[in-house]
Amino acid sequence: MSYPVDGPFRVAVKSIPAGAALDVDHYLGTIVLQLAHLACEDPQSLIDELTFIGEREHAAPDSPALHERDAAVQRLIDDVTAEEGIPVYGPAVQRLAAALLRTVQPRLLPEQQDRRAS
Repeated sequence: MSYPVDGPFRVAVKSIPAGAALDVDHYLGTIVLQLAHLACEDPQSLIDELTFIGEREHAAPDSPALHERDAAVQRLIDDVTAEEGIPVYGPAVQRLAAALLRTVQPRLLPEQQDRRAS
């Protein structure tokens, strides 16, 4: 079951066996467009930044390289996002909360549904 929530970015809440999954493809699409914009403005800088991040992917825990990678990732995120996360405004907050709550409501298992239908 999927529960859409409209706002500046469409979000869908989907029921999964362990709880809920948030579908944020619309928001991620804007991030990809921003990355493409950066690539058009200065492709070499973007490639250099991504290479820098990739080269530090398997750094030892708590190593300086890992902290450098995390800082580079945060800089890139700051470059492509304008908000402090995915904004949800006004009534959409209530719709999102309600959608999340619906995913954790008890659901009948398929064999229980079959017995109930009889």
